[in-house]
Amino acid sequence: MNPKVEVVRMLVEKKGGVLATFTAKVTFDEKYQVHFPNMRVMDGTKGRFVSAPTRKSGEDFIPLYFLNKELLDLLRRAGMEAFDKATTGKGSIKPGPMVPAAAVATKPAVAARPAAGPGPAKSWVRREWKTTTPRLQTEA
Repeated sequence: MNPKVEVVRMLVEKKGGVLATFTAKVTFDEKYQVHFPNMRVMDGTKGRFVSAPTRKSGEDFIPLYFLNKELLDLLRRAGMEAFDKATTGKGSIKPGPMVPAAAVATKPAVAARPAAGPGPAKSWVRREWKTTTPRLQTEA
């Protein structure tokens, strides 16, 4: 069984250590397809790498996809090739807007709050709950 890996969507956008996100489609036996969304190209201390999405549980990060080493290597190789094509502009995948590092590092100015107090109080509209079906009336 030779799986075919294809990057179907690539968004090149720098946010922190994330350089790009992509969705990979893996085809098995020419008829079974699996999509892996939210794969990321990261910029680490040892260089660029591809990581699968995780969720935080306490202090640990748990991967959402449990992949064997061979499939993970195929996804990483396809993701890095697609990222290189997108950033050099020599591929069919067009790069998204690149955010300069200076724009990410600076925070926008926050407007000062007026000294007159918090402002007018909000009035909430009270709505009554209405049933959509009529109630059954029983005779006693």
